[in-house]
Amino acid sequence: MQEIKSTIDAAIAIGVYTKQAKLGKNVELKAVEYIVRAEIKLGEMLAAAKAAGQITHDHGNQHKRVIPNENNPVFTLKEAGIDPKLSSKAQKLAAIPKEEREQSANSVKCWHLRKRLGR
Repeated sequence: MQEIKSTIDAAIAIGVYTKQAKLGKNVELKAVEYIVRAEIKLGEMLAAAKAAGQITHDHGNQHKRVIPNENNPVFTLKEAGIDPKLSSKAQKLAAIPKEEREQSANSVKCWHLRKRLGR
């Protein structure tokens, strides 16, 4: 997950640079496409980890906690360095049907999809 998070951070920085350098909308949209694809992958990974009981919430509620072992590593979003807002957005993107995601990621709709999700 750290690799995906690093990819997202790098793509965001590239997106900011392309906008500041006025390299054109095509380059900006390509950066946004990389961000969206990385966020989708992160969302899929988070959903799988959540389903496997590997993500715990550090609210002090012992009923939600899972005891980690070598076969079931448990972590919080904070421990993974993932912002809760990013987690939410990534999981929302991953929940969109694959056909719609692919169409959106490959077109200008990608830009609007990210705007709709507040990114």
